[in-house]
Amino acid sequence: MFRTIGILIFLVAAVASSVAAQVLSVTDFGAVGDGKTDDTAAFQKALDEAGKAPGTRVSVPIGSFLIAGSLRIPAGVTLEGVWQAPPAFFQNMGTTLLATGGAGDENGAPFITMAANSALKGVTIFYPQQRRDKAPPIPY
Repeated sequence: MFRTIGILIFLVAAVASSVAAQVLSVTDFGAVGDGKTDDTAAFQKALDEAGKAPGTRVSVPIGSFLIAGSLRIPAGVTLEGVWQAPPAFFQNMGTTLLATGGAGDENGAPFITMAANSALKGVTIFYPQQRRDKAPPIPY
């Protein structure tokens, strides 16, 4: 009985490690991260490709990635930046998503939609069109 359990644990661990080993980078799909180029399509292409193999992580390096639309994270996919702790400053230190899509439309599409069993980690989401000195805030 113990031998059967040991073999089963080994097989589950082997499958889990092979699934977890799949990593795609948004830069391989054309994301620039300069804060000026709209990286929405590159991100979504990477996420859609990752959705073909649940368990895949989509890696986002240091940079400020302008997302002028909406993103959908498929089931079983992780969108992962480099932040390990909340940042005190955001410029050029970690992964920042600059959200501009849907500005002015409080009933518009959400910035990020997450399917079942998806994850988002290691990113800061910043709304560059919001200003502290301007009221009321821009709806999204």
